[in-house]
Amino acid sequence: MKRIRKKLAGMTCVYCATAPAVTMDHVFARSFFAQTQRGNLPQVPACDACNNEKAILEHYLATVLLFGGRHPDASRWLVEMGERRLAQNEKIRRDLAASMRYTKIKDAAGLESEVMTLDFDGSRLERLFAFIVRGLAWVHWQVLFDERHAVSVVSLTSVAQQFVTPQFDLRARDRASGNLGNGTFVYEGAQGVNYPELSLWRFGVYGNAQVSGDISEPNEQSLGLFAFTARKEFLESDTFSTRVPALIPPTPQQDAAAFNYLHSGLISPERQSSHQR
Repeated sequence: MKRIRKKLAGMTCVYCATAPAVTMDHVFARSFFAQTQRGNLPQVPACDACNNEKAILEHYLATVLLFGGRHPDASRWLVEMGERRLAQNEKIRRDLAASMRYTKIKDAAGLESEVMTLDFDGSRLERLFAFIVRGLAWVHWQVLFDERHAVSVVSLTSVAQQFVTPQFDLRARDRASGNLGNGTFVYEGAQGVNYPELSLWRFGVYGNAQVSGDISEPNEQSLGLFAFTARKEFLESDTFSTRVPALIPPTPQQDAAAFNYLHSGLISPERQSSHQR
């Protein structure tokens, strides 16, 4: 412990960018992975408060996300890890059991089938991935988001993917990607050309765990997450809050400042390899 604290002397928590770091935290918690796939996971400096808050989110999500897993090993993981975790978490087990129901959904061909569904707190997933995005930005680009910046996380529905996918073909200052635990977590990031705090991220969890955001619309499923980082005043502006949930960038006529920020940062119609490192 003394060796770790000496190594972290003078370093700031990557998650809050204010408190001194006192420990090294795994960006993706080891509990999400099978025992044989926990090596070489990225770590970042963290304070106790952020580390504890993130651990509470991980404790919940490492259990419930297994039930929506589409990874080839998902069924085995559910038996090996899920059953043990439910036995150790009576409240989670009780809440999941109470929410269990069978729902009819349609596949891409329009064929209807009945599947078991469980309720879970999606806001916890978004909060955890806000931590993860901050950690990955530091790991790959040494970018530290402070009080001037914010992270927005949304589910990648079929509608959202139509906007998100082309954005990753546009120019960027730098890019990041990873496949951890043989598909347990897969991610891709693109950093703004002129603004290092501007970035786009997309994630797959447990082979793109199948999640529906609205119980009344079970066919509108999310197969991943999309995250966007930018200056806080932009993310909190009316332009972003009313348009980004639909993932439609503003036009110059709607918000010139927001358009210029995005256009000069990342959202640009041309691909320029000279900006990539």
